[in-house]
Amino acid sequence: MGSAWFAYAAGITGTLANLLLAAFYLFHRNWLGALNDLTGSLSTLLMIPVALTLGGRVETPIALAALAVLTVGGPLLVFGLISFERQVPFMLGAFLVLSVWLILVNRQPRAGLPSWVATLGLSCGVAALASAAVAGLALTTRAGSRLRTVLLVIGGVPGMLVWAAVPIWFLLVGWYWT
Repeated sequence: MGSAWFAYAAGITGTLANLLLAAFYLFHRNWLGALNDLTGSLSTLLMIPVALTLGGRVETPIALAALAVLTVGGPLLVFGLISFERQVPFMLGAFLVLSVWLILVNRQPRAGLPSWVATLGLSCGVAALASAAVAGLALTTRAGSRLRTVLLVIGGVPGMLVWAAVPIWFLLVGWYWT
């Protein structure tokens, strides 16, 4: 039951962080961005017990490395210890590492997870990596070109959907564990 609580809490705070991020871009209020960063960091901190419960000799260290970076990144930015330009590559890289973890931990469902929950987690991981590959390809094209814009949309839209879906996966894990 303890890990279920952490999964629920991670899912709820992750969803709240995503809503705060959307509000930040919609209303252009810096305090919403700061609140998003801190809430997102809390969410990833709450994911750690879930990663430990799902276990795996290879999977656990991968998850812990990604979650550590994601947990400290928000406060470092909010308190001015790192610039946004320096923080973003680390955060995106850590999210891609977390996506690899989602693939590894869901390819063979563990801890009694049903196949449909594992399928969502696996899909999130694969879609995040595919989106990053397309977005990366876009950056090799000429700035301002129509091709770059098309590739960024093709890579970005699924990437944003995955970003929103990962907390839902944690909510489902918590729900199934209760």
